[in-house]
Order: sequence, then structure tokens, then C-alpha cells
Amino acid sequence: MFDPKLEAYVVTISHSKDYQVGQILDSPEKSNRNPNVKVVLCGLANKNNPELAKQLKLEYQAKFTPEFADNRARDIQRIPNSLLLFDVGGKMSAENQMIMCEAVHAVILAKTETDVIA
Repeated sequence: MFDPKLEAYVVTISHSKDYQVGQILDSPEKSNRNPNVKVVLCGLANKNNPELAKQLKLEYQAKFTPEFADNRARDIQRIPNSLLLFDVGGKMSAENQMIMCEAVHAVILAKTETDVIA
């Protein structure tokens, strides 16, 4: 993950012997770094509460069009906040991918590592 105070990347998880958690990696393009950090939150669809999932689907399905996604992506791109978190939910779609393209980092919410890989 990029730490703007250090102007470097910090290893937060590693499955390699080459990188240790907490290790600081220099960023070669420090001067070109955008000071605005935009993080997408995503995760698995809500399987624990099927009734809530149905309700949310009915509420947002009609509104979630390619035009809606294009507008949200444009909004995210233009927001000048130094830190912006945005949630795209748990379902992968072309619209979510369009919005996620504006992120520089992602937080994937999952119970196990295999949930992320699947």
C-alpha cells in the first residue's frame, strides 16, 4: 500500500520470501505521485442475509446502468479529497469495473483467501 507521508510503498501482506510485512519499498516516480488516494472497497455478495441481498438488488438494480457507472467514475475522478473511499459492493460487473478503474488501491473484504481468488 502506498503511504503518502513516506512517499513509498509499505508491504501489508506477502506470500513471498522476497517481501516482508512492514518492508518499505521506494517509489521510483515520487515526483509524479498524485496526492489524492482513491480506494475502492469491494467484497463478496451478501450470502449471509439473502433477504437483505434481495432488497438491495431491487432498490439499486434499476438505477445501476452504464450511464450511472460512467457518471460515478467521472465524479470519483474529479473529487479532490486527499482520501476517498468508495464501495462498489460484491458483484463484479462491467459497470463496477468502470468505477473501479478510478481507484489507486483496493480493499477486498473476504472471509478467506480462497474467496478472493475464486
